[in-house]
Order: sequence, then structure tokens, then C-alpha cells
Amino acid sequence: MRYVTMAVASVLLIVLSPRVSAQNLQRYKDQVERILDTSIHGNELLARNFRQLQGGGRQGWLRGSSTSQYQPSIYSLAEGYVYAFVGACDEDCDDLDFALYGPNNELLVQDDELDDHPVIKYFVRTSGTYTLRATIPSCDSPSAGCYYGVRAYFK
Repeated sequence: MRYVTMAVASVLLIVLSPRVSAQNLQRYKDQVERILDTSIHGNELLARNFRQLQGGGRQGWLRGSSTSQYQPSIYSLAEGYVYAFVGACDEDCDDLDFALYGPNNELLVQDDELDDHPVIKYFVRTSGTYTLRATIPSCDSPSAGCYYGVRAYFK
């Protein structure tokens, strides 16, 4: 099922971003994966006994230059754990922001720094469905968009 979901997502990304060739899309995906694999923030979390949340990785394509366009990622989070979300985006992306919303759609924490590697942490007091919203306010390719990824950790 996981591979079917990833294949469908890849097809949708190609269909939704017609100005990006399949070869360039794969290049952007690989680039984001490499950044996340070598992320200082992710490695620091692992050194502090965080574990990567299985199935917590997300990837997406966003048109740049608009904070009104966002990509939601839904997570089922359990009370009593600290969750951390680490992001990265492709070479055309100048700014990637994250905002975590609780079960009642209230903003809990955000990283809106002017950088392309957001990190947010949150201690969950109530189990439920949480939404991580990714926005790309600055992208050098606003018509085609920018590719981003997120990894989720917990302890």
C-alpha cells in the first residue's frame, strides 16, 4: 500500500507541475532526500534519543510566493510524547515554513524564520489528529513551484 501511495503521489506531482520534467522532478526529490538524510537538525534529534516516526515523512510540491497556498500533512499524535518536524526544500526554494495545528485547528507552534530548513517541536498533551502546514513564501520558480520534504521524530 505504501508503494502505491508513493506512486500515486509521484504521478500527481508530475500532473500538477507540468512545467517540470519527470527528470527534474526526480532530481528535486533526490536533492530534498539528501538534505534530510544529512540534516544537522535531524541528526541532533537522533543523538538526543528521538526516533524517526514511521510513516512520518511527507513530500510535496508548492507554488512559491504565496503564503495562502499550503500543503497539509495529517498526523495522529499520542499524548505524553515530544514530536519534532524537520524540513528541507529544493535549490529553488529560499524559504520554507511550518505551522502545527491541534485537533481543534488552533495554531500550536510555528517556524516562520527566513530559511529553508524549518524545525518545530511540540509536547503533545492530548492525543488526536494534528495538522502540519508547509508553506513556501519564497521560491525562485514561482510558476513551476518548489519541492519540499518533512521528517517527523518523537520521543
